[in-house]
Amino acid sequence: MGNDIGPADRLEGCQLNDGWQVIERFQSGKIKYSSCYLVQRGNQRGFLKAFDYSDIKKAGGQDAWKRINHKYTRELKLLQKCRDANIRAVIQLLANDRYYFKPDDLNELVEYFILEYTGDGDSLECLTNGSLSQFAIRFQALSDIFDGLHNLHLNGIMHLDLKAENILHFVHSRLTKITDFGSARQLIVDLDQDLLDELNSIRTTRQYAPPECLYNDFWTTDWQEYRRKVDLYLIGNVIVKFFTNVSFTALLKDQLSNSLDWNKPENVGNGRLKIFMPHLVEGAANVYVVIKSKLKGINKECGNPLDDKNLNDLCGIIAELCNPVAEKRGHPRELVRKSNMNGLDRYRDRFITMRDHCLGK
Repeated sequence: MGNDIGPADRLEGCQLNDGWQVIERFQSGKIKYSSCYLVQRGNQRGFLKAFDYSDIKKAGGQDAWKRINHKYTRELKLLQKCRDANIRAVIQLLANDRYYFKPDDLNELVEYFILEYTGDGDSLECLTNGSLSQFAIRFQALSDIFDGLHNLHLNGIMHLDLKAENILHFVHSRLTKITDFGSARQLIVDLDQDLLDELNSIRTTRQYAPPECLYNDFWTTDWQEYRRKVDLYLIGNVIVKFFTNVSFTALLKDQLSNSLDWNKPENVGNGRLKIFMPHLVEGAANVYVVIKSKLKGINKECGNPLDDKNLNDLCGIIAELCNPVAEKRGHPRELVRKSNMNGLDRYRDRFITMRDHCLGK
């Protein structure tokens, strides 16, 4: 939307429809294509994302607006679908509407939607302040996240940017929810429903991304399966981050020689991933050992709430989800069955079992 102050940047203090009051703008300001605010209605607070049409009259503004409008509309539709499907562990859409600073003036129009808000912060903040310090609470949170992603996939939605920063922990309700659907995609039935130039693109955060995204390799022409496997790697990364405060991707990079660096342009595309894969598999095997050692140390510091069986189970889940070979990601039984769900519900249930073990049930 450019650097100029547009209508979406001037919402602070405004009274919106249905009694929502814009309290303050978040310090982060614009997140990707939108401006973000804290809003309130009675005792209920919400997170507002807004965009406007301020760039439309600038050079190239029509194309820029089409891209922004497409992203906004796509994210809103996905949130509406999640709400209609009543997915418990996904952030809920509370409202969507438009606000005119001047009646019927397109240049003074703001489109917005409002989401659930928690002052408790994302899961990284909660891990830092101790709300997720106990193993049982972390396992409950992970069971929520797996349940949320399982139901997203059941409804044909791939998140594609799953990370601790995009997971909110509601301390008082003891519920953990997936948020930020700016990169998410639905199963494509009609290609016109998606921009063709984004059909095979994955907009996930690089520091958490799987090898196929980092090396820009398309191992299959089944884009839905490609995206499913990305989500599996990302949720495995969340587990690692929850317990070690470092990503699997970062640990894997530490195991690779400089000649395999995915940040080098000459290593991207052109079938390089297939050539590098034996090194990635070897590096991942070393990472699993590092993670297991870290988990043992953390478990000991916390009074050994997990026995060897649960520790091995946790490490096994990480290995199954963060396999650098995308085709091999997922629960072994579901891979044999060639299931599209890849066992996310099985993993959810295993985390519930580990939670109960920590609680002595």
